[in-house]
Amino acid sequence: MAAPSPKCPACAHQHSTRIRFTPWGGVIGPRLMSLVRCTGCGMHYNGKSGRRVERAIRLYTAATLAVLILLAAVMIYMFASGTGTDGAAVTHGRAGLVS
Repeated sequence: MAAPSPKCPACAHQHSTRIRFTPWGGVIGPRLMSLVRCTGCGMHYNGKSGRRVERAIRLYTAATLAVLILLAAVMIYMFASGTGTDGAAVTHGRAGLVS
């Protein structure tokens, strides 16, 4: 039998439902934070500790955004420098054709 979740930090209601998907975290974010929704007031909180999750959501979103920006910068650098994934130079145009 699963242990009961802690009381809601806003209304002290004991019952909650597990959240499986959010727009900011997809399916991974809510699992990492043990995110639940209070059935009394609808507030989201950590189902293991009973703490509010606003700070954790901001950190998760900032970290995800930083990784995406870094990935985009690497892709832009690789495209702009003219190197492929193997490090070899990529030639553009019709090099080697004799007319």
